[in-house]
Amino acid sequence: MKWFSIQKIIFAIFILVVLILVGCSSSCPESCDDNNSCTEDSCSNETNFNCVNQPIVPCLGNNICEEGEYPSEDCPDCDDNNECTKDVYDYDAASCQNIIIPCLGDGRCEEGEYPSEDCPDCDDSDECTEDNYDYSLKNCSNKIIIPCCGNDICDEGENYSVCSDDCEMTKEEAIVDCKEEKLDIVESCLTDVAIKYKDYEVCKEINETKERLMTYTTTLIDRCLKTVAIALKNEKICGKISDQADDEPDNCYLKVAAAKGDYNLCTKSGFVKHKTINCFKDVYVSLGGRSYSGTICGGLKTDYYNLCMAVINSDKDYCEGIDSSSIRDECNSNT
Repeated sequence: MKWFSIQKIIFAIFILVVLILVGCSSSCPESCDDNNSCTEDSCSNETNFNCVNQPIVPCLGNNICEEGEYPSEDCPDCDDNNECTKDVYDYDAASCQNIIIPCLGDGRCEEGEYPSEDCPDCDDSDECTEDNYDYSLKNCSNKIIIPCCGNDICDEGENYSVCSDDCEMTKEEAIVDCKEEKLDIVESCLTDVAIKYKDYEVCKEINETKERLMTYTTTLIDRCLKTVAIALKNEKICGKISDQADDEPDNCYLKVAAAKGDYNLCTKSGFVKHKTINCFKDVYVSLGGRSYSGTICGGLKTDYYNLCMAVINSDKDYCEGIDSSSIRDECNSNT
């Protein structure tokens, strides 16, 4: 019995100790402060009522240059006294970095600096180029501007009304411009337009100035047609001349024949006799004694060939070879 009592006493003491120990660990100490401003001090049920001092990162004052702290007392002074560098601290490399930045005055033409003292003068004195500096190629760039009035090229999008320096008038614009001129040059102005644009129809525009010119416009139109026919060496235009124009059609053919060096035009139906003779002479002179075929009076049929040769050479013997009595008589009377 005595042994059993002793066991009971020991067991009771054990239980008492356990209860005391359990009672002691069910609360945190009064303070967990470790006197370090760079730790977060805590204690809770989650820490089993033990103090935990968790480092605070970053924490100014721990003599460690941590992310986001530069510049501060924990970081070195990275200033290299160069205004053309960006001074930073590389946290991964744990060292200063001095990055070169665009900076006016460093002698380098850098992005965004043109034009400036650091860049070359890229002005090529051409108002039709866009002058700039190519930073990637490190040289000047003079990009052509299109359209640009003043480059002696009528660019797409330009016309006479917006750039008379580069563009010519259209035929229609030229006609309108002529009609706005002084009365005494309207005819010559329209005639020039007809020749330039190879369009004899322009001559008819003279008719619209009839009231202003106070003259018989048919005469002016015929004169225009004749001038255009001669200039363009186109005998077909002569056929457009009015029948009221006396001998203008014949005279037109004569002039075109001389301009083209074509003896055949001298035989155009409707020519009066002396005009044919004169025409042969004019063509001969215009060709310098030759014809387009390489021979005098070349290309003519037999009777007209003999008439032409008789006139040019002042030799009536050629008249004898003419079958047509009328042409033969003309030959004999003019040589």
